[in-house]
Amino acid sequence: MNLKEIFLWITKRSTAYVFWTKWDTGETISFISYYAAPHTSPDYSAEDVFIYKDKIYIADYYNGVYVYNNNLQFERNWYVQNISTIFVYKDEVYTGSQATNTVGAIKVYSLTGTLKRQWAFYGPAPAFYNCRGIFILTNNQLFASMDKYETSGANSYLYIYNINGGEVSKLDVLNGTGRPLAWGLWAYEKELYVADYNQCLVRVFDLNLTFKRQFGPGYHDTGSSPTGVVAAGKRVVANITYPENNLKKFKTDGTPDPTFTSTVTSPGGIYLPTVGKQYLPIVGMG
Repeated sequence: MNLKEIFLWITKRSTAYVFWTKWDTGETISFISYYAAPHTSPDYSAEDVFIYKDKIYIADYYNGVYVYNNNLQFERNWYVQNISTIFVYKDEVYTGSQATNTVGAIKVYSLTGTLKRQWAFYGPAPAFYNCRGIFILTNNQLFASMDKYETSGANSYLYIYNINGGEVSKLDVLNGTGRPLAWGLWAYEKELYVADYNQCLVRVFDLNLTFKRQFGPGYHDTGSSPTGVVAAGKRVVANITYPENNLKKFKTDGTPDPTFTSTVTSPGGIYLPTVGKQYLPIVGMG
């Protein structure tokens, strides 16, 4: 596999844009705008993106799931409440969002948007779970980053589920800030990379949820990041800086890689196709 032939896909939060850039340098190639597609809110916020079988799945916080084909043509969408993350596995679409006592934080759909199952209920409001990161291994283990909000405060958890929602393991993630942790997840070479949003860190765990190391600038009083993280080829990319809030590349031990420069501002979810050669078309900017 030649990683230089694989594009890094990045959502731009508070907009309806998804960019793809070069994995090795961060140079922007082009973008999709789903602004004209059907929507349920006057607002847009592209939170996450996933590519599966020549389809592009986009998670929008206000409007749900958008699906585009490999010609960048809109195909369909369906509404998901306050969606923050998306992962497609074995012809099923897994979404993470805000839960109540009647709506699960993790919901599983068919490829056409039919709800099949859901779990991680909590409520009623103002107490709720919020799932902001999902990653599924080929052994059917699902990793989820979850915030739990209650009237007494908030805390963060990492969960391992099976794909039917059965809980396998759970880790209470102490973050020292009194604010939630959870954003993106990415598993690579038997390690789990977790985006610690409020402390500007990437935390690394083994696949049994044992903490191993962390890197990044640390907590800031006036802002926070990252929301997404990916790892491949002994490298990690995350939007981990503040106040610049742009993407940075690191070696897996946390050493910065200065050869990578991204111009995508306010990035959100990040996705890197890691199997085979990139198949989606390269089109002109705009």
